[in-house]
Amino acid sequence: MTNTTYIVTSGGLVVTSGGFPLTVTLNSAGNIANEAYANHTNPFISSWRKPLSNNTVTMATSPQMVNNLVTGIVNSGYQLGINVQYLFVVPEGQPLVAISGNVGNTGGQAPIPPAAESVSTGGDTPTVVFQPSTDSLWELYALNYDATTQAWSCGNAGYMTNLANATGVFQNGNGVAASEISYGGIMVTQNDIASGSIDHTVGLYLSQNESTQFWPPANNSDYGAPNVAGQVSEGMWFRFPANMTMPSGLTPLAQMLFVAIQNYGCVVHDRAYGSYIPFEAHHSWALNGMSGTDPFTLIENGQPDYSVIGALPIADLVQILPPELGSPTQAAPAAPAISLTPGSGSITVSWNAVASPTPILFYMVQYCATGSTSWSVQYPYATTTSTVLTGLTSGQSYSIQVFAASQNSLNSTGTLTPSVIGSATAL
Repeated sequence: MTNTTYIVTSGGLVVTSGGFPLTVTLNSAGNIANEAYANHTNPFISSWRKPLSNNTVTMATSPQMVNNLVTGIVNSGYQLGINVQYLFVVPEGQPLVAISGNVGNTGGQAPIPPAAESVSTGGDTPTVVFQPSTDSLWELYALNYDATTQAWSCGNAGYMTNLANATGVFQNGNGVAASEISYGGIMVTQNDIASGSIDHTVGLYLSQNESTQFWPPANNSDYGAPNVAGQVSEGMWFRFPANMTMPSGLTPLAQMLFVAIQNYGCVVHDRAYGSYIPFEAHHSWALNGMSGTDPFTLIENGQPDYSVIGALPIADLVQILPPELGSPTQAAPAAPAISLTPGSGSITVSWNAVASPTPILFYMVQYCATGSTSWSVQYPYATTTSTVLTGLTSGQSYSIQVFAASQNSLNSTGTLTPSVIGSATAL
C-alpha cells in the first residue's frame, strides 16, 4: 500500500502519494481556484468568524460541564465523530422551486439546484443552500425530491439574508437545528479543509445529558433532561484555553479543529444519536461540479471519521461566557445591588434587575463561609432577581456575591461585574 503524507500549509492542503504531489489549488484570496467552489466559505463575517479574546471568562461551572460533556460522549457508545450536511452554492438567477411541508419563513420556495435531487431523500440530513449574489441562505431538514411528481418537500426550513451582518441565528422556530443556530455558521466546509484553516466557530452535537435550559445565542432547546447541576445546555460555548499547547500526535484534520476551537470556540447547537462535529458531506464536492477527489476524503486517508478526530483533547475544554454575535462590543452591565434575608438553614438573596446594552443571560450567585475563599456557585443560574440558598449550616455566617452576565459582559479587567460582597447568618 502506498503511504500518503499530508502537509497543511498557509497555501492549503498538499497531499503527496508515493512522492507525487496532488495539490488542491487555491487562488490569492485563499479560496479554491474554481469559480464553482470559490464561495464555499463561512458567510457570517460579523458573527461566527469573530476570533475569541484571550481573556474570555471561564465559568465557575466549567469542570462539571466539561465532565458531563465527556461522559455524554463516552456513554453514547461512540468517540466524538463527524456528522455530514449537504452544502450547495448556487449562482445568481438559480430558479426557485416550490417546497411543501414545514417551510418556515422561506415562503415555500428555495433555489435548490438539480444536483440536489440525487441526495434529497427525506432522511435525517440537513441541506444548506447558499447564494452569494444575494447574500442569502436557505436551510432545509429532511429535504425530499419525488421524481414521479417532481415535487419538493421538507420537515423544517429557514431563510436569512444580509449574512455578512447577521448573527447567524434564526428566529421564531425557523431553521433546522432546535437551537435555531445556523448550520451555515458552524459546519466545517470542504473549502475550510482545502485552505488548511477553519476560521470560524465549530458546532457540537450532543447525544445525552442536555438540559432544557438554553443560553443565547440559542433560541430554544431540543427537549433534554431536567435543568439540574452539571447538564450542558444548547448555546453553551467551550474552547481550548488560549495558552494551551496543541498535543502532539493529532491528525492534520484534528490539528485544524484544535486551532479553530481554541481561537473561535465550539457551541452546542443540537442533539443527535451520537456526539458529533458537523461537516460538509464528502460528495458535496462532486455535486457542486468539482472534479477529482474532494479535500475531506483526501485528508481522512481512508480512516473512519471518528478516528480522524477522536484524539481531540475534549477533557481539556473550558466552558466560557458566550460572546456576543453580530454587533460591536458593548459596555459591561452594572453591578447588582443585593439584599439578604436569613431563613432556617437558608438565605434568600435578592437584587435589582440590571440594565444592559445586551440582554442579561443570567445572574450568577456565589457564596462561602465568611472568612473562607472557597466559593460555591449556585446552579442553575438565576434568570430572575432572587434565589434561595438552601442546605446552609444554622448559625454560620456566609459571604454572598451576585454577578450579572450578558453576552460581551467583560469589564476592563476581563471579568464579570460583581456586586459588593454581602454577609448574612443562616438561622
